[in-house]
Amino acid sequence: MYVGGLQAIAATRGDGKSSIMRIVGGFWGILYGLIKYIVLLGANGEFAEGILDDIKDEYETNAILYEDFPEVCHPIRALEGAPARAKGQTIDGVRTNFKWSGKHIRMPIVGGSAASGAIITTRGVDSAIRGLVRKSLRPDLVLCDDIETRESANSFAQTEARGQTIRQDVLGLSGPGKKIAVGYLCTISRKDCLSDQLTDRQKNPAWHGLRQKFLLQTPNREDLWETYTELRIRDQLNNDNTARRAHAFYMENRAIMDAGGVVNNPHRFKNILLLQDDTLLEVSALQHAYNLIADMGWEAFAAEYQNEPIEQESTETSGLTATAVQKRCSGKARGLVPTGTDYLTAGIDIGGRLLFWVVTAWKKGLIGHIVDYGTEQIHSPLSGKLTDPENRRAVEDAIFSALMGWRDWTADGWQIEAAAKKQIDVTLIDAGWMDTAIYNFVKGCKSPRYRASKGYGSVERAKFNPPTTPGAMRRFGHKYWASYMQQDRIWLYHVNADYWKLTVQNGFLTPVERPGSITLWGDDPYKHKTYGKHIVSEIWKRDFVPGKGTREFFDVRDRNNHYLDATYLSAAAAAVCGVRIVGDVEDTKPPKPKLRKRVLEGSGLLDDLPGV
Repeated sequence: MYVGGLQAIAATRGDGKSSIMRIVGGFWGILYGLIKYIVLLGANGEFAEGILDDIKDEYETNAILYEDFPEVCHPIRALEGAPARAKGQTIDGVRTNFKWSGKHIRMPIVGGSAASGAIITTRGVDSAIRGLVRKSLRPDLVLCDDIETRESANSFAQTEARGQTIRQDVLGLSGPGKKIAVGYLCTISRKDCLSDQLTDRQKNPAWHGLRQKFLLQTPNREDLWETYTELRIRDQLNNDNTARRAHAFYMENRAIMDAGGVVNNPHRFKNILLLQDDTLLEVSALQHAYNLIADMGWEAFAAEYQNEPIEQESTETSGLTATAVQKRCSGKARGLVPTGTDYLTAGIDIGGRLLFWVVTAWKKGLIGHIVDYGTEQIHSPLSGKLTDPENRRAVEDAIFSALMGWRDWTADGWQIEAAAKKQIDVTLIDAGWMDTAIYNFVKGCKSPRYRASKGYGSVERAKFNPPTTPGAMRRFGHKYWASYMQQDRIWLYHVNADYWKLTVQNGFLTPVERPGSITLWGDDPYKHKTYGKHIVSEIWKRDFVPGKGTREFFDVRDRNNHYLDATYLSAAAAAVCGVRIVGDVEDTKPPKPKLRKRVLEGSGLLDDLPGV
């Protein structure tokens, strides 16, 4: 018995939503007489008519369909591509009352056909929908296919208008006392759009919402996949669009990289043999997923393929985009230090497989120019988790070796325009993970050029909170303070991560050569695609929380944020050198020393401590 019902399904992009609509609505329901009147609803009339064209093409050309349902397909084929013939068509002298137009189909009335007189019609969500009654026949099924556009999903007014169309106009098509079935097929493009509302069972339980994901479960070794995506992007920058080096890395470590990963459709990948080395373009759906993530970014993948768009509403952000970062090219050659540079600093962020480094030239007023950036391979164990006790020593040794390698090849310094080379003045290395390796490296270098650091802020271990009491083992600077670690005989720099990340992001929005501005080497924005994504991977948000006031914090949009961390450390290193934005107010003042400390300083007992 026909009982109607509402079903909203958010499917991943490219998973065949329109094909489902054609099969269920245009063929199965009609040919077996289960449905007598279908409305195909699209974002606009042209889109809906395109779906109907596909349905008509199958009736006209599908040989298998003709063999199973000749009573339906033969009258259609008899038109021979001339829809006007339908009006006068007869079978055994009886008119079929057939209609075959671009917007509307009424199936031929043929004895023994369950589909006799069935109607398929189209409408755009922006057109008139009420009153779709044909010879006392009302719609019993409405199929909505991606009725939201990107523009409408981002507009509260358009979202409300489309919602009213569905809830009032569409659900009212059945007439008093009758049931109607509505299928709503979509992809969720942003939070609180209509698709998000109708597939949310808590907000709209009557719609029986379902949300499909491409990735049902992420793999155990996401660090290896981060290395893979980095290799893929680098391959593309080197004009290898098929990313064979990244592919080889995956094939070598496939068993480990696949472990724990679960996909919705294991057959969805590009298994085509088109490459000169006789390798497949892709060998698994998991690889296809991470290719998409590398190419389009996590935020877009989360919306288009996971139906989990990252929340964007009711907040204020800086407005910085990856494209804006990429376009801040100075035209200077890579690795060339601008004339007039006061200090050259570096920041290093430590990952499980790669260390990410950024070298920046600074002028007075904290005017920065990114001279170079890149990665250094960390040869960590491939089996087990990197944090497992049995792996920790090997990981620390690998990080230490990578740092030594980076130090050695950068020891000669960087070329200044029309002048001699300049060495790095200060390098801050993130010691927030596997700190023993960083401490050993800094201690072994015996040079103030390399210093260990830890960042504190809204997404770090704790808020930046300098001590209020003085001490011989403490030094204070602008948005950082340093403590002497007696056991390791090194200074550890505690950095205000929020402040320096904001400084970096604002630097890409500040006019060039103005205090606080930052530019990039080169003249090709595309080469900075990866770097740009990293810089905007965390967004500074300002939310108003009722009863609590305004809350400010960094919202992590993408876990690939390593160049952002390395760049903010290079900026903090400039502060260690004494560089500051003109007019910047100091708020990290050292506490006044107590009498005992003044006496000790005067006695010379503190002179054996290493300088900061």
